[in-house]
Amino acid sequence: MDLSPPPCTHLLLGNDPPPDAEISSLLAFLDKKRSQLAALDFQIDDSRSSGHVVKSLVAERDATADCIRSYAAILSPVRRMPNELLAEIFSWTSFTRRVRTASWYTHFRDVYSPPWILGHICRSWRVVALGTPFLWRTIHISCPYRHESPALHIYPLSFLECQLLRSANLTLDVSVEWREENEGPPATVLLSKILAESHRWRKFFFELHFPATNVAIYDLIQSIRNRIPALENFEFIDRAGAYHWHSIKGAFSFLSDAPSLRRVVLTDLALSVGSAPLDVPWAQITHYHGKHPCPRQLDILSAAHNLVECRLTFFDLLDHPAPDDSKGGIHLPQLRRLVTSRSRVLHYLTASSLQFLQVQFDPDSTPFHTTFPVLLEEFVVDHMPDLARNGPSHRSPPSPPRSRVLRC
Repeated sequence: MDLSPPPCTHLLLGNDPPPDAEISSLLAFLDKKRSQLAALDFQIDDSRSSGHVVKSLVAERDATADCIRSYAAILSPVRRMPNELLAEIFSWTSFTRRVRTASWYTHFRDVYSPPWILGHICRSWRVVALGTPFLWRTIHISCPYRHESPALHIYPLSFLECQLLRSANLTLDVSVEWREENEGPPATVLLSKILAESHRWRKFFFELHFPATNVAIYDLIQSIRNRIPALENFEFIDRAGAYHWHSIKGAFSFLSDAPSLRRVVLTDLALSVGSAPLDVPWAQITHYHGKHPCPRQLDILSAAHNLVECRLTFFDLLDHPAPDDSKGGIHLPQLRRLVTSRSRVLHYLTASSLQFLQVQFDPDSTPFHTTFPVLLEEFVVDHMPDLARNGPSHRSPPSPPRSRVLRC
């Protein structure tokens, strides 16, 4: 029996890769163990054929198989993966790489979510996680309702300070979910802390569930005017209602002084939430999603002549512009993708570079006559239910739109 100690025993207790000089001895050790396993299997099969299975052989066979599994894991390619590649994989756990859902915020609150959990797996993963600033650039602050589980506690200030430190000097992707119930000192301190870093913001997402009764909250937000030089992406979902939009407009007036701003989203993913009438430097915007009355949408399109992608919806099924509207033609030479719930808007648009068009046709809409650009690759038609003619049903939800996709 070979009594020589197995190589690299210390590596069984961690996730470090084996030294190159030890790999050959590890492979030889595993070959020897696999030969022993094959011999034990043969002896066990032979003893079974005679009706007398020796328990000691089975125990030795199981111990040998466990030894092979343990030492084979030392040679796992994951252990030799470059830290740069591991960091790239970690980045795909980031909040900004995931699609938001109705409960998206519950997954980004504590040490059991990325990037915190990445440091709990093993020492080598912790080294990569702590040494990779871009893993910590995504900051989400969300406070639960009073009736929610105590486990969904407010994001601790110490967590926020730790993320700001670990993200080094990188730009930040910030997400805030605000409720009237959160206007106490803990939430206000968190908001003040993240507003103080506005010069680092790259993306800012703000979801408002109730209007702030404390006007100091609006003053805090407004204080970042002329302090957002790196902000490229702004998303605002206002679930509080239009009656407080005068306060919202003032609080978010800082947008007019955002030199890097290119993407503005003022509604939810389903385009179901009305958009607040914010002052935005539309001439520099390339991506816009919003829900406004038709006159407001046409004003935005007239000003946003550099749009590349646009998603438009409107407040009312019957709220569409008349063909003789005085707005005249709107030329969007850079527009590549357009989604609109009003086909009649197309009467006023010229988009020579359009590649994707999705339109909803309501029953009362008159046919439109538009010359499609030669670059158009896909045309999606959604036929809406006849709500305007028959009225909405209170017994069942309206039928979903029926889509037809035309490949050009």
